[in-house]
Amino acid sequence: MKNIEYRHLSKTLTLMFVWVIFLTLNNNLYGQTLYSKSIETIDGKVFQLQNFAGKKIWVVILPVSKSSKDSILMYKIDSIAQSNSKYLQTIVVPSYELGYKKEKNLDDWYRYYLNMNTLISKPVFTHSVSGKAKQDPFFYWLTHSASNAHFDKEIDGPGAMFLIDEQGLLKGTFDSKSIQNNSYLSLIFK
Repeated sequence: MKNIEYRHLSKTLTLMFVWVIFLTLNNNLYGQTLYSKSIETIDGKVFQLQNFAGKKIWVVILPVSKSSKDSILMYKIDSIAQSNSKYLQTIVVPSYELGYKKEKNLDDWYRYYLNMNTLISKPVFTHSVSGKAKQDPFFYWLTHSASNAHFDKEIDGPGAMFLIDEQGLLKGTFDSKSIQNNSYLSLIFK
């Protein structure tokens, strides 16, 4: 009789242990999901990323100068964002590490080129090693495989991109040269 009680107690404790482990892992993973993050725009509006569940999310690093090459990049970002807007939310981000400095005319330049449906993030620290500054939580998720479960990749310059699927999973990271290939991008967004 004691043997049966001991086995029952052992099974109960094992199940309780497994349940505690499951709850701990589930809570840790929830804190690392894309949809627990938010974006603040250059206008000060805050958007919860959970509002974009069911849409692909395309994140692109913005140029910080207004050269003709940068104007072409801005035009390309906007044309891709507009032609895919039914199923794609575009978020563009100026990076302090790439030299962003607060200038009203730079923010106006971004607005000039980008459709109103494109979210222009406030400038953030996008790299994991940013001196004393702390990396933006959204970019921590994008650039660390421990958070996004796929990729460890820092941005390499204006035009660097991240693609997130409709379920909030990071599906790709692309270097700044990838945006130059229109047919490649068309395949990615379909």
